[in-house]
Amino acid sequence: MANANIQLVVVGNFVHISETNCQEIAYLHDHIMIVNTSGKIVFFDRGNLADLRKEYQFNEKDILAMTSGQFMIPGLIDTRATATCFPMACTHMDKKSFDWLENCALPAEAQCFDLNYTERLMQKLVKCMVDNGTTTACYLMSMHFDACSTLANITIKKGQRAIIGKTCMDRNSPYFYFETSNQAYESTVRLVRTLRSRVSPLLMPVLVLRLRQTTTEKLVQKFNQLSKDLGICIQTTMAQSAEEVKIAFKMFPNNKTYTSILDKASLLTPRTILAHCIHVTDEDIQLLKDRNVGVSHCPNSNISIRSGIFDARKFLKYNVNVGLGTDIGAGYSVSILNAIRMAITTSKIISIGKVKETAYQPISNAEAFCMATLGGAKVLGLDKRIGNFQTGKDFDALLIDCNVDNSVISTFDFDGLEEKFQRFLYAGDDRNIINVYVAGKSIKSN
Repeated sequence: MANANIQLVVVGNFVHISETNCQEIAYLHDHIMIVNTSGKIVFFDRGNLADLRKEYQFNEKDILAMTSGQFMIPGLIDTRATATCFPMACTHMDKKSFDWLENCALPAEAQCFDLNYTERLMQKLVKCMVDNGTTTACYLMSMHFDACSTLANITIKKGQRAIIGKTCMDRNSPYFYFETSNQAYESTVRLVRTLRSRVSPLLMPVLVLRLRQTTTEKLVQKFNQLSKDLGICIQTTMAQSAEEVKIAFKMFPNNKTYTSILDKASLLTPRTILAHCIHVTDEDIQLLKDRNVGVSHCPNSNISIRSGIFDARKFLKYNVNVGLGTDIGAGYSVSILNAIRMAITTSKIISIGKVKETAYQPISNAEAFCMATLGGAKVLGLDKRIGNFQTGKDFDALLIDCNVDNSVISTFDFDGLEEKFQRFLYAGDDRNIINVYVAGKSIKSN
């Protein structure tokens, strides 16, 4: 008799970052993965399929046997998806950081008061992200409660794992897009309660403060308490541009470092996700490590609107948890594959300028892949549930095929698993992602 608790058995090759060594990619040949109906991995190793079938009592129809050209990788994790700015992607790329924020991002966010518009926008965005392999996204929405709720409904229906927060700012805001401290806090509490009432293991809230410069002490203190009481992460931006840093020191004098400004506001905790962190000192990075803060590295956005160049090697040297973000709109691609490539390229560019520092090494394929998977999970506080293939974790995965019709990847007869993975990492796209799984369920065709 078949075991009703088993929903999927995958046989073939797998690629991931192991829990014990984030510096190397694990290429696992001829492995078997068994997933139960709760979406959890209950077995992952080499084994005899017939023997496992007797032990776990699964049916033939439960078996997915990958071809020689296929392999699986963990689902990709976007630690900063600025959902409301999706329509701005690929446009206005000639603007710089603050100019882009004031003339593109804020007007785009303000438009989300129109729920018909928001519904169409979020449907398109979530489908695009899933098609490109993003199984988990930390979505930053507008200040509108109903817009956030709309996105939550769409991600639940699609089956994507989503962390959703309304962006709050209660000072230095444009006249057309403003809320008071009480409005920002009360609507955030309402959103947190609403998201948690959905009783979906795939849906979580996040508290979002745009910048320290755009939030009052009153709102920051309330968010800190809410984060502490409910165990919810706070995401905010730090040192994205040189102009932002100047404004920060002008508003908060008597601080030697940018991190000291946030630290005095109790905004540096293990529940904090800091985006960008480009214009920082070694002292800043050390404090982020000491406070166990996670960092969202958004290389496409950093380059596209000329914010600056993030030195990933330096953060990894200090053992700071770093994930990747698309920062959609300011970044022109919704694909974390693009973020992987740009993170590697950016690091190589930095290394070219450090020819005299022979010890300096650009980040490796493994380190960038880790940022997109297990590293991103650590930043979001989800590494006990997702990020790699390990017994007890949720089965969030992508089925990759380098030989699919219309693929831009050129493969060769002598390619092994490592070569196929590298070709996908650098040249693959949504056409090579033939299926997407979240908690064991296929969602790409939803």
